[in-house]
Amino acid sequence: MGLWAVLDTQFEDACAYLSDENHEITSGLSEEELSLLETNANQSSYTVSNRFLLVSGILVLTSALALLYFTRQ
Repeated sequence: MGLWAVLDTQFEDACAYLSDENHEITSGLSEEELSLLETNANQSSYTVSNRFLLVSGILVLTSALALLYFTRQ
């Protein structure tokens, strides 16, 4: 079993719960907030992956063109 404090505002609640399992959590996220957080994380991941692939593709293309240029001289 794990305990996650995703947001800074949840840290105190998490510490209190670790000290006392009967502590009532007051900083939890609603289902809608969790869904929004997940959607934003997926979009960020998708954006980072696309940027990585674009930059990698440009580097590979540039390297291939440079190799062709220098081997023909």
